[in-house]
Amino acid sequence: MLGIKLKEFQEKCVEELLEQTVFGEKKEILLQAPTGSGKTIILLEYIDRFLLENKDYAFIWLTPGSGELEEQSKKKMDNLLKNRETKTLNDILTNGFEKQDTAFINWENVTKKGNTALRELEKSNLYDQIENAKNDGIKFIIIIDEEHDSSYKSEMTPRYNVKDVARYLAKEYSVPIVYGSATPDMDTFY
Repeated sequence: MLGIKLKEFQEKCVEELLEQTVFGEKKEILLQAPTGSGKTIILLEYIDRFLLENKDYAFIWLTPGSGELEEQSKKKMDNLLKNRETKTLNDILTNGFEKQDTAFINWENVTKKGNTALRELEKSNLYDQIENAKNDGIKFIIIIDEEHDSSYKSEMTPRYNVKDVARYLAKEYSVPIVYGSATPDMDTFY
């Protein structure tokens, strides 16, 4: 668990996320909180508590856009949860997933021109690594950080919208998606 004390509303958010992903029927869950309220801290505490009780899981943390949000989030997890294993897209493509991993992936890095992360017929793409992990008994939860930016489509590969791929993975592997945003795109939720 995090070495910091959560505020009451943050604690409630963590408990609700745990409740929804463990016992809930929803496959898409929204964490809406204002900018500066600690969404990343909430999500990290949620991951840590979830993995304490669910040993066969791994998390895929997707960030849209061209920024370095995935690196910031990974660094925060590395600093606050030293007992947890974090990976990058390159780590996943090279070595695959293991139970208890959290993979931080910038969506633009997946879809940019020349990238082979989703390309068919490559030796091992992201889908292959997820399928291999599934065959090894690993279950997933997907987090889409900054959900309001996730309708982003790469100019090079517009068919790979981050929400569409997350929903495909959620349907294919029956896993929940947790969206985090201060200003969610309410058209996402129906």
